[in-house]
Amino acid sequence: MEIIQNIQNNRIDSSGYQLETPELVKIAKALSSVTRQKILKELTMAAMDVSEIAAKLGQTEANISAQIAILQKAKLINCDYRPGGHGVRKVCSLSLEKLEILFQ
Repeated sequence: MEIIQNIQNNRIDSSGYQLETPELVKIAKALSSVTRQKILKELTMAAMDVSEIAAKLGQTEANISAQIAILQKAKLINCDYRPGGHGVRKVCSLSLEKLEILFQ
């Protein structure tokens, strides 16, 4: 909590784009979870669907879907739907190559 409160008074610069406080809080919340950090790390290698992420991390698809929703709200990942063997797959990829937090 203290980290998020300290961050609220600053701005984040992602490739020159200034985010306002509400977006910054969403990003801080998204990065506060070890599971979400692991998801982001997996997505640095390649785009993956929810099933693949769940299998790699040894977690349920339901839990990974909930974590992905938080990462999407923070605009850290993009997801789209693609045809799969048994219906549609939700495929996720990173939305940013680099994220910098500047304290000025």
